[in-house]
Amino acid sequence: MPSSTRAKTANAAATTAVAGAFPQHLVPQTSLRTLVEPEDDGPSAQISRETAYKQPHAPDSAQQQPNGPSDDDDPSSEDDEDDGNDSDAEERDGSEDDDPPRASSARSTSSARRLKSRSPILGTDIPKDSKKRIKHAFRAIKRSRDYARVERLTGAPTYRQWRENISAALEQDSLMSILDGTIKEPPQDHDLRFEWESINIRAGRVLLSTVSKEINKDLAQYYLRPRFIWKQINSQHSVSDIQTTRDGFDALRRTVISRCSGVADYVHKIEQACEYAQTGRPRNTDWEINRCWHLLTNLDTPR
Repeated sequence: MPSSTRAKTANAAATTAVAGAFPQHLVPQTSLRTLVEPEDDGPSAQISRETAYKQPHAPDSAQQQPNGPSDDDDPSSEDDEDDGNDSDAEERDGSEDDDPPRASSARSTSSARRLKSRSPILGTDIPKDSKKRIKHAFRAIKRSRDYARVERLTGAPTYRQWRENISAALEQDSLMSILDGTIKEPPQDHDLRFEWESINIRAGRVLLSTVSKEINKDLAQYYLRPRFIWKQINSQHSVSDIQTTRDGFDALRRTVISRCSGVADYVHKIEQACEYAQTGRPRNTDWEINRCWHLLTNLDTPR
């Protein structure tokens, strides 16, 4: 059989097989269009070329890539993108944690300050004795006390009597420890700073209320510094021990029972003169002997 005859027979068999496998009414038109392409430049070819021309062209790099799964179909690329998004979110969260809101920062700062104020710093704390004295004085100033009985300080003549009276009154209120420096001043951030300032104000007001208007006018601006007021009064209105001793001996010489209103007045003046004469000296047996001797020698008239 010639070769051309065998080719026609094979084509006929293929056509018969296709026709038997796919009935004529079930053969998809797209398959026919795909299998049977017109050879002439007819309307079908023109439609195919126009359709191909209208399709978007991919970039050159994409055209050169071999056929295979694209990046869109690759699940690993999606995972990488998700990982990148997660890392970005973690970075944002970390940056937010590093830079908290101002309100929370302010609260943490105030909490730290309160903790610092309640925790004395090493090296700046005060002795336990000073703490006890401050607390005791703060409780004492809440009890109102009348200092009107203290004779007002007018100058050097009344200084010694004023100092004795005011010292006794301040000692009852535990405020004398501030004036003589027994209580140590706490630092600014100490938990007893408020009590310290309160008892200082109280002591300053007591001192200023028991002096004359002239002295008060010069020292009123230092009412928050009672220790300074105390030192200024002592330096300006006190007299030296030598002068006080001399005044005491002069008073002993002038005091006689005939110039006094009675025995009690005479005894009081002799004792006060002896106090001045013995200024700076310890009270001992000799002091009592001198006092008794002056009481007897100044009896100028029999009583």
